[in-house]
Amino acid sequence: MPSRDKIKLLRQQRDDGHFEKVRNPANAPNPHEAQVLTQSEALKAQRQLRPQTEHGEVVVEEGKRYLRYLKPIVIASPLCLTCHGSPEELGPGVKAQLQALYPHNQATGYRLEELRGSISIKIRLEEKQQGDEACPPGSLPLDWETTTQTQGQCDPLRGIWKGMPL
Repeated sequence: MPSRDKIKLLRQQRDDGHFEKVRNPANAPNPHEAQVLTQSEALKAQRQLRPQTEHGEVVVEEGKRYLRYLKPIVIASPLCLTCHGSPEELGPGVKAQLQALYPHNQATGYRLEELRGSISIKIRLEEKQQGDEACPPGSLPLDWETTTQTQGQCDPLRGIWKGMPL
């Protein structure tokens, strides 16, 4: 696909804003999540978004290191459309329950195989301890759950668009 077509597609996906149709306004994507979701929409349009596709990276925000992980959620089953399908096709009980629980609900009108959003996890990585060497960018400490260095070894971050050639 030529670059100009990719740029046009990205702009179109951004303007469509499917992933901004949230059920709970508190779950609207932040700028980082929106950027990754826009990339996911572009992959989807190119038929390169796979069930195993995920995004992970270590970022610095306000001087602190965080692990950011996102996994796209695609409307993969007709069962998903029970709550996320066309508003006209939702059952009356479903409509009433959604209205009661989520009065600002926008997360309907999806079709099968559309990108719905993502699971987003943000974990604060502790500051390195005296004597620890920082892992290079694009890698994680081997025991990243506790965010401390293990014998000076770093494990490459295997999750940067894992499962697809980005």
